[in-house]
Amino acid sequence: MTVRSLVSALGAGLGVAVPIAILRFGDVFDWPTFFFVWPSSVGLTVPHVWDSERAANIFLATVILLNGSLYAAVVFFVTRHRASESWRSSKWLGRAIVISIFVSVVAITGVIAVFGRPVFYQIPSQYRGWIVLEYANPSCPRLTSRGINQVLEISSNGHFCTSSPVPLPDRFRRAMYAYSSNHLTERLFPCGTASADVCVRAVRPASTSEFPQRVMFVGTPQEFREAQRTQKARSTNAAERRPSNEPLERPGADRRGDDNQGWAGR
Repeated sequence: MTVRSLVSALGAGLGVAVPIAILRFGDVFDWPTFFFVWPSSVGLTVPHVWDSERAANIFLATVILLNGSLYAAVVFFVTRHRASESWRSSKWLGRAIVISIFVSVVAITGVIAVFGRPVFYQIPSQYRGWIVLEYANPSCPRLTSRGINQVLEISSNGHFCTSSPVPLPDRFRRAMYAYSSNHLTERLFPCGTASADVCVRAVRPASTSEFPQRVMFVGTPQEFREAQRTQKARSTNAAERRPSNEPLERPGADRRGDDNQGWAGR
């Protein structure tokens, strides 16, 4: 067991960590830097429309692992002059460390590919109000993919439903928001990251739905405060009219039957 092997394994880990960081903070990299640190990303420049989530996951995992292999190969050849230097611990310990690193690299890549792919929220043009995202509902279609991006097309009443599992929170992956109409898009940004009045705000759901949900609000800070007051007033009125033995409806409940008016509005 040589130091060269250990350093190569660490190089593979770095080669996987770099794409993961770029997927999360991609906006801060220009194209030459992007390609220099992630050479296998050339595979992402070819347009892909995958027929399943599994195919998109496998493709992204392959691209990331290929980058890890490139990093490992570079480190292996750069450190060739240290090939004769032996690992000072036991032979089995050294092998266990290297194998553990490679297994961790593959496992992390798999998790990111399945749950952490970039997501693109297509919001109806000029929509203002609550958006409810419902996951793991078997009666709904699976997510669609364009390239490595998951695409969520929000309906006109602010609701989205899919049978796909709940992904990583958006703060751990790259999330893009845009008004979409007639193939034209207008970029939106999370509140607090841009100076625009209209922004996207993640809200903690307090849902009685049997399926996991995530909630967002699109609008100005003033519209968000007004929507909160309206929702609170409706919940209070509903509690006063409801018999004491019935549970109180909480924000985020499945309201598709009444067009989700408790959440969404123009």
